[in-house]
Amino acid sequence: MDRAADALTETHAVDTEITTLETLCCALGDFGTDASHGHDDEVVAGVLLPFRGTLSGAGLLSMDPEDALAWARSDGDCDSPIETFLELGACMLAAVIQSASSALRAPTENGAAKLEESSLAGCLLSTHAPSDTVLIRTRIEIRAGHQHHHANLSLLMEPKVVSALLAALSVSMN
Repeated sequence: MDRAADALTETHAVDTEITTLETLCCALGDFGTDASHGHDDEVVAGVLLPFRGTLSGAGLLSMDPEDALAWARSDGDCDSPIETFLELGACMLAAVIQSASSALRAPTENGAAKLEESSLAGCLLSTHAPSDTVLIRTRIEIRAGHQHHHANLSLLMEPKVVSALLAALSVSMN
């Protein structure tokens, strides 16, 4: 998350820190069947960023719409909060995807980021990923300036890609 925080600080001109609160992993088809996943029907504002290459899938940064608006305005200079939120979300997701891609030593190309407004499950299902796709969801706290915002950072990847990524991470930690 350090790479993402640095990228956000550079893009947004506000000192940013990101804290990981909890990480959960399951098959996309199992999302919402367990209370620990916090599944509900509340509308979230999300940024969806597809990526392809050896590491392929989609990333989603989602948060309460009011938090998204406040985060976009946290630098005090925001003519278009929706565009700013889209830019910030894409920046964070690209940095996280780049970190994973670096661990695999494989190039990854990001697609175009798009805004999603639906429930968390609706945003994830909008990717049309198969039910066996691995969902890694991390609850995070974003501190931008003097404001604190909670968000979910979700990655959807094929099981074989997650296995390769975990193997690469275990080698790099040794």
